[in-house]
This record gives sequence, structure tokens and C-alpha cells, in this order.
Amino acid sequence: MPPGAPGPIPEWWERLVGRIIDNIIYGVVAGIIMSIAVSIAISSAISSASIGGSYSYGGAVIIVVIAGVLSGLLYAVYDFLMHSRNGQTLGKMVMKTRLVAPDGSKPTQATLMKRSAIYPGVFALTGLLAFLDVGSYTIISLAVGIFTLIDGIFVITEVPLRRALHDKWANTIVIKSQ
Repeated sequence: MPPGAPGPIPEWWERLVGRIIDNIIYGVVAGIIMSIAVSIAISSAISSASIGGSYSYGGAVIIVVIAGVLSGLLYAVYDFLMHSRNGQTLGKMVMKTRLVAPDGSKPTQATLMKRSAIYPGVFALTGLLAFLDVGSYTIISLAVGIFTLIDGIFVITEVPLRRALHDKWANTIVIKSQ
């Protein structure tokens, strides 16, 4: 156990696999939400065209933006609520890891909100900006992807505690749950 750690620190790949599990869950939920949103937008366009009306794509964009924000917020809420219970998301449960404060105690609600706001909350920002033109949205999505990559690289390079940027910002540590 490294000095200053409240418990054994998991290997970087254990955290990665836990996050992949959580991202798969998020992807399924977001996919369902976006499929419903796109279906509503397409149905509205077809319905409008079939009665001889014109269709405004602004309505479709609003539907997709709301769905994107909703799916991103749901991921942040999932992260917050699961960590509030016992310091574990489903991915952490599978990988037998747990989120704690530096002293080993359960993180406060404010700490968990702060942590969830930066990651995975950043995905809600991407959804919110879906109304931008394709070029701007692509740049924002790329920036979020780069942030996510850098956040993950910290787990590999920040030793001995292996804290990601969102852990550093919220002052939390992921340990092995025994």
C-alpha cells in the first residue's frame, strides 16, 4: 500500500475495465434515448410532409439536443447516486474497487457532485452543444474526447495513487474493496 493511501490502489487496467463497464451501460441507455428522439423527429417530418406542410428542422434539433443533454445528465446522476450508496458503480462492483475520501471515509455529497460534474458530466455539455453547426460540434466533441483521454492517462501516470483528473479535482481516491 503506497504512503498516504487509505487502502490498496487498483492497477490502471482495473479502473479502465470498471469504466468500460459503466460506459457500456451509459451507451445502451444513451442509445435508447437518442433512438427515441430521432424516431420522434423523423415521425414529425414524415407526418408534416404527408399533410402537405413544411417541416422545420429546428424542432428536430431541439429534440436531439434535449436527448443528448438528458443522456449526459443521466450518466452523471448514475455516477453520483451509485457512489453515494457505497462508493461503487456497477463497474467498480465487478472490479472490486471503491471510491473513498483521502482518509478512507465515504466522500461527502458535495465531493461526489463535484466529481460527477467533471466526469461524466462533461457528456451533458456535449449534448447541450449539439445544436451548433457540424464543424463546431465536431471540435467540441473532439475536445471532450481529448479531455477524457488525458483524464484516463492520469490513472496510468499519476503514481502511487493513480488518480484521474476528476479524482484530483474532487480529492477522491479509488481503492480496492476487500
